[in-house]
Amino acid sequence: MPSVMDHDSLVFNSCAFIASLFLLQTGAVLFTTNTAIIARRCEIPETLIVLLTAGAEWEELAVVVASIVQQRPSLGLGNVVGSSISNVMGAFALGLLFNKNPIRFDLSAKIYSGALFAVSTIFTLLAFTGLLDLTGGIFFIVGFAIYVVSICSAIYDGILAPTLEEPTVEVHEEMPLPTPSADHQELHISIYPSVLECHPTEASPLLPTYSSPHSPSEPPRPTRTSYHALLVFVGLAALFIAAYTLSQSAASLASLFKISNTLIGITLVSISTTLPEKIMAVIDSWQSRTTIMTATTAGSNMFLLTLCIGIIFVSGSQGDADTDADSGSQPTPGTGLLTDNLVAFEVWTVWACSVLLMLVTWIGARRWLGALLFGLYISFVVVELTFFKR
Repeated sequence: MPSVMDHDSLVFNSCAFIASLFLLQTGAVLFTTNTAIIARRCEIPETLIVLLTAGAEWEELAVVVASIVQQRPSLGLGNVVGSSISNVMGAFALGLLFNKNPIRFDLSAKIYSGALFAVSTIFTLLAFTGLLDLTGGIFFIVGFAIYVVSICSAIYDGILAPTLEEPTVEVHEEMPLPTPSADHQELHISIYPSVLECHPTEASPLLPTYSSPHSPSEPPRPTRTSYHALLVFVGLAALFIAAYTLSQSAASLASLFKISNTLIGITLVSISTTLPEKIMAVIDSWQSRTTIMTATTAGSNMFLLTLCIGIIFVSGSQGDADTDADSGSQPTPGTGLLTDNLVAFEVWTVWACSVLLMLVTWIGARRWLGALLFGLYISFVVVELTFFKR
């Protein structure tokens, strides 16, 4: 625990972490929303747009890049592993918990969960055999490209349902308003020197209607593509600036509490960066969009365990730089393998989450199962902070 002299540093880094977290989410929303608008105007397929915006973890990718730049790859690795667990036992579990009715998943959800199980199994095998190195990183990046092409092809061929489900709107034919019969109408006209006045009848409106000369007859013109392109760069800049600050403040908090960068990445950083997924899971559950909830969970973990893991190990498989804060010396490259920062319990938990997701999608789910998964996630965090504290 930090001493009395470290309270200023604790407060400063905590505030910096919270502020950078808000900026991170804002930058991600700006980037994904405006990228989707530009892609639609360029007539890029909708399935690819959804897959690379809603089904991607750009916040985690930015944190991974920032941790590599700061020579703290174990922080990015911990964030990836922790987010993979949090997406299933946290976000997906909350979605089940807030759904009152029994849930039956369609074929698309089962295929998504099966693909995640295959990727998680490969990740587990490579982690225990010590093959998570440069070659393993290239393998996962190529696997991510194959995954994107396969999902887009499957959605195009009708094998999978798109991840966007538009709410069905019932169109009713407009029924004409009942008008009194012409046989019972009388036209009363009074002619004055300059006014032709028609007396009101039963079919006359209660209030007179005036056509405003300033009312626009055409819909507003859409904003220029250059404006959205500017917002894309603004969002991207905010994303990586926030990720850099968040990584630095998280590492400082880990130093204050005498824990490793891997542990704070698995717990604090992953819980914070996956808050939007938890909120969206609850919203999708309320609206009974279970396919979106499952596809988002599986797609996010596929993004984490392929592209993010691949970037970490392609950049180098060595551990964190050793920094001597007291002497102010520059960091020197670490000598330990990066996979040594993980324990078997964490790797097995990633694999178990994919197994649980696949079982739930195949056998169905109820609210008590969501409560059980969320309870397991709380237990996982407690075990990490007690038995595997390092």
